[in-house]
Amino acid sequence: MKKLVLATAIAATTFGAVSTASAVEVSANAALTTDYKFRGISQTNSGPAFQGGFDVDFGNGFYLGNWNSNVNFGGGTSGLEMDIYGGYAGEFSGVSYDVGLLKYYYEGSANVSPDPDTLEVYGNLGYAGFTLGVSYSLGKDYFALTQAGVGNAAIANPQATDLSGSTYVKLGYEYALAENITLAASYGITSYSEDIFSNGARIDGYSDYSVGVTYTVGKFDLGAAVVGTDNDAERAFGKDGTETSLIVTVGTSF
Repeated sequence: MKKLVLATAIAATTFGAVSTASAVEVSANAALTTDYKFRGISQTNSGPAFQGGFDVDFGNGFYLGNWNSNVNFGGGTSGLEMDIYGGYAGEFSGVSYDVGLLKYYYEGSANVSPDPDTLEVYGNLGYAGFTLGVSYSLGKDYFALTQAGVGNAAIANPQATDLSGSTYVKLGYEYALAENITLAASYGITSYSEDIFSNGARIDGYSDYSVGVTYTVGKFDLGAAVVGTDNDAERAFGKDGTETSLIVTVGTSF
């Protein structure tokens, strides 16, 4: 998710330093993309998305932020994803670090079961262009997924949706090909705390990958990336939303 990338990039000073009003910085971002894929799976039914948010840097390593995107999961299920996050980021001996909480909120999901709203704690480490990130689910609800073998019984038995402890681990690398051209690649693994049942398939996790290039022109970033998943994701979430595809994005910050 882009909000994690933005959070990792925030510069920090010594832990515990007291921030002042003059040290607080607010920035905003906006982007248009041909497909919003989250952990390799399309969130817009393979359609375009307009995305944007803001970040507040308190000048002492602490930050808060919000990021939003339209979503469309097919079958008439569409709306708005709103992410709220906060944490602390810094650097020590050339190693950057970032820890925080992230709440995924889906507008209009109050009466939906299983509940797609998800709460995760995350941590990232970066060194020499490499980034290792881990996200851990704190709540029982995990993106409206259901434990295997339960199916619609989840409505009568809320425990059937308990996927707390599910994790996502991502290894990424960025390399500057030129002053305004950056190559980026990543590989992620989703591991469910319990086997899930989706689209008639039973899986315990899946992997995703991305390889792309970003070209910066003034205040605009033009990006193109090939994004895909393994066969387990295709079986559980359908070929249309998981097959390897080229995604083009234009974004800016201000």
